[in-house]
Amino acid sequence: MSNRGLPRQRAARSVNSRLCPISDFSLALATANGIYEDTAKQRACFHGLGKMGKIQIISGDLRGRGIQTPGEETTRPLLSRLRKTLADILRPRLPGAAVLDLFGGSGAIAFELLSNGAKHADIVELDPAAAALVRGNAERLVLQERVQVHCGDALRMIERLKERGASFDIIVVAPPYGEGLQQQAVNALAPAGLINASGIIIVQRDKREPSTQPVPPLCRVRTRSYGRTVFEFFDSGQNTVPALHS
Repeated sequence: MSNRGLPRQRAARSVNSRLCPISDFSLALATANGIYEDTAKQRACFHGLGKMGKIQIISGDLRGRGIQTPGEETTRPLLSRLRKTLADILRPRLPGAAVLDLFGGSGAIAFELLSNGAKHADIVELDPAAAALVRGNAERLVLQERVQVHCGDALRMIERLKERGASFDIIVVAPPYGEGLQQQAVNALAPAGLINASGIIIVQRDKREPSTQPVPPLCRVRTRSYGRTVFEFFDSGQNTVPALHS
């Protein structure tokens, strides 16, 4: 996906032409999970993630534990601070929460929330190799029983989760910037009923992008800016839990 001049945050990454070594373990993990067949073509696609990097969970029970990432994620230290800020804001809602991260990337946001008390996370990631990376991170953190990875398009996955009767306390929408995916995701989430009556949806965008408009029954309850990053918070209009932390 093109970011059209805006800084890329997290999310599904298209395969590119940068081929670099990756461990046999990681490729075996992808194959074992049914995400990639071990063929020359698929191996080249898996290599397309680029050089692997690592970031750390910075709060909660798993503080200090490493998460393997596509290399470019390690160049954004601000993202770590924003993950902690988001966990702090959501803290009253985290104990026992079911989380849906629609644009998973490395799974860093979901893992941060799990570290701070969330019970389970569903992570959606478009790119098969990145989805395998999330599965590997869950294995290394011994969170495989608390994490389910869905490889596919986030907007289509909303409908599939609806059909399964899924519901969540926290939904994170942090797509690539500049594609209008924030509004598309909210448009799809509003009628889907995936958010619990007391749940919250967090939408992340660049400050230069238009604000995400609420779609009934969703109500925007707060907007917070951190440099060029904006978090918009939506609830179902039936919220019964403590207010968000400032």
